[in-house]
Amino acid sequence: MAEFEIIDAHAHLARTPEEERNYWLFAGRRACDRYGTPERAVEYMERQGISKMTFLTLIGRQYRGPLVEKAKLGSLPEKERREAEKKIGEQVAPKMREINEWGCEVGKRFPQLLPFSCISPELGGAEGMIKEVELRAS
Repeated sequence: MAEFEIIDAHAHLARTPEEERNYWLFAGRRACDRYGTPERAVEYMERQGISKMTFLTLIGRQYRGPLVEKAKLGSLPEKERREAEKKIGEQVAPKMREINEWGCEVGKRFPQLLPFSCISPELGGAEGMIKEVELRAS
């Protein structure tokens, strides 16, 4: 029987255990169920025989308020909505870039962890998203 490589295709990682605890607020979740930091993910992978893990970076709960507000803008006239979205982007984009940079650093430190960067219109529309991809792919 052929051996197959096990690849976890969907995980979320945080920079610290505190960020991970604040992101996933599930009642009754035990500490042993958590592996949301790179170091814990690698330990988990070794125990389970997982060779690679793709991961999405997490934007901490305390930084997501503007994105929640964006969801409420649909009823505004287009000009007001666009102006409000621009302000939200200015608030959120620096945090997205910071988290993307961290994710790519994790991928360099732990080659078995494969980062997905956060690419969103808040980065400055299509041009800003392209720049972010080029920057992180280098």
